[in-house]
Amino acid sequence: MNVVQGVILSVVAGFYFVEVEDRTYLCRGRGKLRQGGVTPQAGDYVEISVGAGLEGTVERILPRRNQLRRPAVANVDAVLIVIAPQDPQPDLVMVDKLLAALALQDIQGIICVNKSDLDANRAEELAHIYGSIGYTTVICSAQTGEGLNSLIQQVAGRTVVLA
Repeated sequence: MNVVQGVILSVVAGFYFVEVEDRTYLCRGRGKLRQGGVTPQAGDYVEISVGAGLEGTVERILPRRNQLRRPAVANVDAVLIVIAPQDPQPDLVMVDKLLAALALQDIQGIICVNKSDLDANRAEELAHIYGSIGYTTVICSAQTGEGLNSLIQQVAGRTVVLA
C-alpha cells in the first residue's frame, strides 16, 4: 500500500471522493477516525492509502485551517455571497450576518451582485455599499455573460463556497 496526500472533494453515504493530483479515489474512512471524534468533510486534506485501482482508505485528516458547519466544509479560502438587485430583493441583514460569521473564522467574503441586467443602478449601489467597507465585489449577469470573467478571476484556484 502506498500513502499519499489529497483533498476530499465530496462525501456521499460514508464514501469519500479524494482528489490526488489528477486522479479521484473512492475511499472509506479508517475505523480509528470515528474514535477520534473527527468526521472527514469536503475540503479536508487527508492522507490515504491506495492499492491497485482507484480505491483507497482515509488514514488521517490533516489539520484544518477553518471549517463551516452548514455546509460542512473545511479549509475554505472564501465564500461567494450571491445577491440580486431585485427579483428577489436582497436580504442585506442576512448578508451582513454571513459576513460577520466569516470574519470570526478569517474567511474572505466576496459579494457577487448577479442579474445586473435587471437594474444596473441598484447593482452598482449594492456593490458600492460592500466595496466601500473593504469587501471584494463583482457585478455580473449570468444572463448576458457580463462580468463573468471578473468573477472567474476571483475564484480561480481557490476553495470557494457558494452562499
